[in-house]
Amino acid sequence: MWEDYDLENVSTWVPMQAPPLDREWVKALTKLGGLNPFKKPMLRCIWGASHKDPMSVDGGLKYWVANKERTLEGFDFKCPVTGLDMFVKKMDDVPPAVLVAIPRYAEACELGERRWIIEIWRSQEFLARSGRYQDDSVRDNGQSTDFVFCRACDQALAVDQEPNKPCPACGSFRTYIKTVREDGEGKLLHANPAEGCYDFFARLESVTGEPLDADAHALKLIEQLWQATKKTRKEKLTDMLTEVEGQAVTNLRATSPTNPFQSPVVPGW
Repeated sequence: MWEDYDLENVSTWVPMQAPPLDREWVKALTKLGGLNPFKKPMLRCIWGASHKDPMSVDGGLKYWVANKERTLEGFDFKCPVTGLDMFVKKMDDVPPAVLVAIPRYAEACELGERRWIIEIWRSQEFLARSGRYQDDSVRDNGQSTDFVFCRACDQALAVDQEPNKPCPACGSFRTYIKTVREDGEGKLLHANPAEGCYDFFARLESVTGEPLDADAHALKLIEQLWQATKKTRKEKLTDMLTEVEGQAVTNLRATSPTNPFQSPVVPGW
């Protein structure tokens, strides 16, 4: 069984590929839930660590856990004696004869849940009633600002610094630009999908929070939850029909000629 992220240890914050998923298991899940009017499964299984949200304008992870920020790993330089490409973790370890040392960064990435997620299909009518999605996509893009940094010492430089002017801290001429984006305050919406979309239904994990494989045991748990969901829907429908039927009976009795109650005569009615 795979391990989860250690949020106190950044070295564990790495994306994880989906474990193998048995095709027969997927067929059994599809048979359990059936098909929607568009011939797609009512229930589907996706890998939470990498699944992108198709209903998100940003296209980010749907089951997001954390972000691994872009971090400085060390410095690359060419040895002036051997001519070999070298790497050190600290700037102090770069030989004094080296004029330019280039910072090396670990790329930023999104981290999603290392879990199999079962999703349920929702119709356009269901989504319209919920008011979750609108007729149009609307987004406030906010504002982006470019900042200039020295590649050698990572010192922030003035935005209007003259070209070919050395860094005041280390004298390096090498620079890079980092764009910082401030999110707008506008609401992020998405159009109501014509063929519906998928919602969270169940997470394959034990009662203690450990991940579960997509196996026969997991399928049994999904079946129990699915039957309970169907029963709840049936009970709601039965209650609604009972209420309508009761109101109809009341209306018939109220309009019956044998009804002893006579409404008061109001002039002009």
